[in-house]
Amino acid sequence: MFGNQMVDLSKRFLEMPCGRERALRLMQDPMAATDFFEFSFRSLFHHLLGWDFEAGRSTKAGGILGFIRSFYGTSEFTEHGSLHGHFLIWLEGGLNPSELHDCLCNSPKYQQRFFAYFEDIIHHHLPDTDDAIEPDFEPHIQRPPCPPEVHAPSDVMQEWDAICATEIKQCGEVLQRHCCWPVCHKYGNADRCHFLFPHEIVDASSFDSESNSVVLMCYNANINYFNLYILVFCRHNHDIKCILSGRGAKAAMFYISEYITTMDVKTYEVLSLLSQAVTRIPACGQDVSPAESAKVLLHKCLSQFNGQHQVHAQQAVHYIQGFGDGIPSHETTPMLSSLLIGYVKD
Repeated sequence: MFGNQMVDLSKRFLEMPCGRERALRLMQDPMAATDFFEFSFRSLFHHLLGWDFEAGRSTKAGGILGFIRSFYGTSEFTEHGSLHGHFLIWLEGGLNPSELHDCLCNSPKYQQRFFAYFEDIIHHHLPDTDDAIEPDFEPHIQRPPCPPEVHAPSDVMQEWDAICATEIKQCGEVLQRHCCWPVCHKYGNADRCHFLFPHEIVDASSFDSESNSVVLMCYNANINYFNLYILVFCRHNHDIKCILSGRGAKAAMFYISEYITTMDVKTYEVLSLLSQAVTRIPACGQDVSPAESAKVLLHKCLSQFNGQHQVHAQQAVHYIQGFGDGIPSHETTPMLSSLLIGYVKD
């Protein structure tokens, strides 16, 4: 996305322009940036997570998380002017929280398999290797190493394990190690990190039957949760967590949908726009009903908001290409809050 036709994609270590030049190219070609996000998202879900987009279901072989039942995601525009996604993924065979807690409480064998699975797909520490990180190491402009065949000889697999450990260490130090920035202390978090770093060290995963709390192993307090395959082969920072309660699922849904519903306009700007809209309402005679007056006021307010709303170039391209705010695996039914509340009351 940041290169040109002179970049040789057959090489693993690419010769790319400097960071400033790449940022300028990103700004000048929002179409390429939007296409690259769509390509990256579909490649991740197809090749690593095992999702068949044509059939609308998981592939027969599955992926690194197992078999996916469905997913829903949203896209967000970062301060660097690029897109990134937030996704909820439902797995085949997943139990509801009460069933899961019963299995963890009554079956030590199930508990052992449960923790083995999550400790395999979610890591919170980096390999203990002596690999030095070069100051100019930039995993984004490198292709991942090519893995060997499934039935390769043992010596080849041992060499691959060493290569993977080095890749995880180097990419993890650059992409997954948290360093506090000013954004970490926004929203009243002057004396602590908004993202709850450093995390609490946990020597072994455990389940508390009294509180139904599931605590996963954590060896490094400043490493964000990651999947080693996504880290090495996508070469981007990410955060992956398992949701094991209804409250957690609700919080995650609100979190990812907030990027769709949050307005860019500040509160004081909203009040100013409302004030301007009210002053522009023409005087209505006595024959105008309250409902008609309310419609006029609503129309004026919406016109003021639309006039001040800023749309990112990539966001505009995203809409023109037919993509909406959501990224669902299946067809979804939008439910407005008023309709939802009315349905619940009835």
